[in-house]
Amino acid sequence: MRKKIIIAFSITTAITFAVSVAMLKAIDLWSGKEMIKKKSEIKVGDKVQWLSQGVYQFAKPRVVLEIMDSAYGKYVIVEGSLTGLPLTQIKKI
Repeated sequence: MRKKIIIAFSITTAITFAVSVAMLKAIDLWSGKEMIKKKSEIKVGDKVQWLSQGVYQFAKPRVVLEIMDSAYGKYVIVEGSLTGLPLTQIKKI
């Protein structure tokens, strides 16, 4: 009986771990962490558009002035704005 409980516990633990890993990957993709690797091609001088909640925020593309690292991720400063924009929401034009 004890052996069956240990095996059942092991299987449940393995399934829980697999589901947890899958959920973390989904959260990372949803939060844009996976996109950071793709967005690293953006550099100072590039023309970009800010895409927030599926809507372009600028009437016309803006030039990247600075790319900053912070404890919360990477941010981009563009012409005409002093606010850092999340790199995960920036699209190179």
